[in-house]
Amino acid sequence: MTANLQLGLLVAGLLYSRQIGIYKRDLWPIYAVLACFLILAIASPSGVRGLDDAYLKRRAELVDALLQTRIPEEHAIVIAPQGDQFAVTYFTGLPSQHSWTGGFTIPVYWLLFGTSLGDVRDGQRRYVVKSDKSLRKEWQTYTDDVREALFENNPELLVAGYSP
Repeated sequence: MTANLQLGLLVAGLLYSRQIGIYKRDLWPIYAVLACFLILAIASPSGVRGLDDAYLKRRAELVDALLQTRIPEEHAIVIAPQGDQFAVTYFTGLPSQHSWTGGFTIPVYWLLFGTSLGDVRDGQRRYVVKSDKSLRKEWQTYTDDVREALFENNPELLVAGYSP
């Protein structure tokens, strides 16, 4: 990814230099660096997350889960992993934040990743939106394996006072 970005910046610079009339003999160091970055860009695996099949599948699962989510409260907040907050806000219409700050006066919901809590479809659901109130109520009924998976995929639960 970095090599592709650097290559793009160099190409833009070269095009601009041609426009303002810098001579070819003065540009040989830039051409040498450009050749190195071109080789790196071709040799490196694609690091663009938006083109990665696993990433796209995960995002599609997130959107599917959010479209099926019905949060009854009009004024609530959702705690979601970094990067998923924007999708949560867009699809639920509720504000979202990454970290637990405590002292909330409105209902709190969690976007939990990598869990089979809630209604299970196709063996396992990767995303579940669950209210903090019901999660705290059910916490002691979960097995150690389920709690461990929840902590591994949702470390913010520890900050919120959930105990292993």
